[in-house]
Amino acid sequence: MRILFYYICIFNVGKSVANSGSADVCADGQSSETGMAPGCSDNYPHVVLTPKVVTDLADGIQIRKFTTLEPVFKCVFDEMIDSLKLVFDIHWYINNDLVVVNMNIAQGKLFDTHMRPHHWTTTYSMNMQVKCSVRARLGPNETPSPFFESEEITAGVISDLHLNSFVEVTEGKAATIKLRSTVPVGCFSKNRQSQCNHTMHIRQISYNYNSNRCINNLQTGDLAIETEFCGITIPSIGWDNTLDLKVTGYVNNLYDEQKTRTATIHFTSLVRNNVDISGTWNRVDIPDLKVRITDADHKLSGRACLAFTLSNFVTIYGDEYSFQGAGEYVLYRHKTLPYSVHILQTAIKSSSTGICGIAVRSVNSIFVLRTCNTISQYFSNQNVLTVPVVQYKQCNDNDMTIQETGSGYKIHLPSGTEITFQYERYWIKSILVKPSVLDDGLVNGLCGNIANKESISTSWRVSNALQQLFIEKPQHQTAFRPPQQYCTCKKEAGPTDDPSILKFEFVQCDLSQPIDVYSCQHPNQVNEYIIDECTLSRNRRSVVNRNIPTLDDIKEVIPLTYDSSFDPNYIPQEPSWPEMWSKYQAQVFCENYTSSMEIVRLCRQYSSFNVDTFTEGCMKDIKHGGNTNYVEWIVGVIKDYCFVELSRNATSMSRTTENGKTLYYELLYTFCPTGCRHWRNCVNGKCIECDSNDFIGHDCLALKSEPPKDIVLAGNGSCNTRQRPCLKTDIYGEFKSTLLYCKLSRFKITVNGIVQNETSNIWPGEYNSAHSISCQFPRQPRNRPTTELAVGYIISIAYDREHFGDNVSIVIYDGTCVTCEVSTLTCNVLKPYEECMPTSSTWKPFNQRTTHRSSGSSANISVISVVTFSVSLCLLSIFVPVILHLKRKRKSNRKNSNLETIANNGNLNNENMTYSSRRPTVVRKTVTFDCNLNNENMIYHIYPDEEIYAEAECPPPYSSRRPSLVSQTVTLDFY
Repeated sequence: MRILFYYICIFNVGKSVANSGSADVCADGQSSETGMAPGCSDNYPHVVLTPKVVTDLADGIQIRKFTTLEPVFKCVFDEMIDSLKLVFDIHWYINNDLVVVNMNIAQGKLFDTHMRPHHWTTTYSMNMQVKCSVRARLGPNETPSPFFESEEITAGVISDLHLNSFVEVTEGKAATIKLRSTVPVGCFSKNRQSQCNHTMHIRQISYNYNSNRCINNLQTGDLAIETEFCGITIPSIGWDNTLDLKVTGYVNNLYDEQKTRTATIHFTSLVRNNVDISGTWNRVDIPDLKVRITDADHKLSGRACLAFTLSNFVTIYGDEYSFQGAGEYVLYRHKTLPYSVHILQTAIKSSSTGICGIAVRSVNSIFVLRTCNTISQYFSNQNVLTVPVVQYKQCNDNDMTIQETGSGYKIHLPSGTEITFQYERYWIKSILVKPSVLDDGLVNGLCGNIANKESISTSWRVSNALQQLFIEKPQHQTAFRPPQQYCTCKKEAGPTDDPSILKFEFVQCDLSQPIDVYSCQHPNQVNEYIIDECTLSRNRRSVVNRNIPTLDDIKEVIPLTYDSSFDPNYIPQEPSWPEMWSKYQAQVFCENYTSSMEIVRLCRQYSSFNVDTFTEGCMKDIKHGGNTNYVEWIVGVIKDYCFVELSRNATSMSRTTENGKTLYYELLYTFCPTGCRHWRNCVNGKCIECDSNDFIGHDCLALKSEPPKDIVLAGNGSCNTRQRPCLKTDIYGEFKSTLLYCKLSRFKITVNGIVQNETSNIWPGEYNSAHSISCQFPRQPRNRPTTELAVGYIISIAYDREHFGDNVSIVIYDGTCVTCEVSTLTCNVLKPYEECMPTSSTWKPFNQRTTHRSSGSSANISVISVVTFSVSLCLLSIFVPVILHLKRKRKSNRKNSNLETIANNGNLNNENMTYSSRRPTVVRKTVTFDCNLNNENMIYHIYPDEEIYAEAECPPPYSSRRPSLVSQTVTLDFY
């Protein structure tokens, strides 16, 4: 019997086999243990071996009833030689360090030579270089053959990129990087392999100065990754399948001077993989992937869609024309993405039209502003609205961002497209749509490629109700939401903080396009007041401090109609030049008017500005309007156009002037309105905090002492408590400040006439939008005289708490008991008082319930009544002491309100007041107090007495109703 001996030697990691002895190399045909003399011999296996490193999964340790799977490295070669029974030495190397030595291994025991995780995981990281070497012996400890080495493999995750090469992408365009794992992912159980995987998280590192900044209210960046989360997942089953990492050049809406920028993609592994307990994937050092991004925004320099004054249009390709058709038209529509802009035009003069509506659609969310109620080819004052209609049907928070600018709105679409428009009371003065890289070559409508101007009326008129946006319920789009999702992955997730990772993935991902228009939202966002709920399921991010509409928020929308004589194909004839005007005179006037503007000079110097566009529009306005009244509107569109061009110029963003400030800052200051520059309250070209002076408005030119005029009450001033709470009312008008005051003078309508209070209350108003505010009412007493039919308030508004404007009246009544006429302040009784007694401070009466009994069931009812009464007494005996205890505890823990503190201290300036533990006779006193004390409580009633009115409450310090100093006079009952 022949006995074979084998053994495995594991050397210290990083130590290679040393050569001791003579430096003479064995002659050809001879070999030795070290390949050197002495000991050289020709008695060894003369075979040629071709080893290869192969990775696979093998059974690992046993944990309870589960057998784990762990990745192993196999040194595979053709070892089956029929005439010889050999033994082998197999050595393993990592990064050229000798890690494992296996000697005298028989052919049937080669599985014991696999390199397993415990051999290397404590010292090496994945993406290491692994190889093996093999030699043969005729028997244990016999002379070995020379070593045969395998090729090195990269053990980890590899890409199809060459070393130090770049992935080349253009803004808005994608490139695919192919990744492949060369090492399996282990599993905690060989029977549950489908549940095991490993995730590598992705981090984007930028070397661009403008990255990770908010510029023009947009988050800048370099790359967007088309994935559901910031990472790649390697499954245990199918671990060697190719993974596609699709990267897209981030659209930053900046004209980059250097034209290219670079970024790297960095991979991070979790510290410990809980499903692959072998530790193989705990540390992975994947080389960063280098990406070079080429700018594409510069191709859009100077290009914008313009619609301004008396229906003048400029396409994004620079074509200018005038179109005087009336109706709804497509101004700007993306051919492949679900974004579009519609406009309404109606007659403004006998020979011209103006824009009276704009609707912006993103998927199924629609923002609408409309200043007209009737479309006609004949102008009438009855066709325009006193207060514009502003609506936002929001189906998804990510569909668009809206910013109120004071004189208009600025809207960003997910594609990076920017819509800016200005309006005044009756007309939209200008619309500017600045395209993004994702729009280039994919836009149609009035701002698209107009090949035939004669066919505009039929080509882009919206007559199909399924496409109209100004109707009450526009048709839903069903198949337009972009299927892909992008992540910017600028922040690396924590290794073990799973909640942080989830939050990170949601915030950085969830982008429908390779641009982030949400992270830099301006604080002056559109108010929740104008938002209508979408009938579709909504995906809304949590937003703090939203003003949620209540039942008293009435959104009165006058529907759009078309005049009975309206002809959609009617186009007014081109008018002749008005008296005292000629084409030459208009040209001279308009050239002088536009060239004298400082903004025009700056635009010419630092952007691709074509002043001829606005000169032509100015001339057409004089011809169609008959005068220069509309020329001033051109100033606004020139400002918007220049601002968007200069703010996207990367050179102007960084160039420093003699003042030490950036050129961009100097340009923004130039854009500030005159009044704003005077008060030095200008930021990013817009006025701020001019309320701190005597002027208000978006241009800080309106006097705070001039109150709002021509205000209108919601519901025509009629409030039926059977339909809504009547705790406040919405007021429509034109409001130039977010800080307003409501003066309320209460009156009663009785059977004997009107009774009015001698004093008035002044409360801070609640700003909803530029055309809507709300005034809250004091709470009503629970009991009222039988002669009282209704109550009401005479309301006026002021900006400064002193100068109040026009008075309007509201009447609050129970529509079941009385009918009231606001114009005459009279009421007619419908039911006796006893049937309509109110039971709450909201004046909403309860409905009396009548039970009809049948004669055959009276006995059963009596028994049930007795049982019910007994059970009720038992429950009351248990819960009443508990409730009283909790109330006493709660009362002892809370702080006193201002009036309670004054009352407890006896500071009521009342010498006749008495205090007793018993309830003496009621003493009614008038107290004057200030609400500027340090009251940290919620709103408290001074005493739980039904005669105490809401005037006795102090708004909390954080309430929007609380002014800096409120002096109030109230009447209280003290016992």
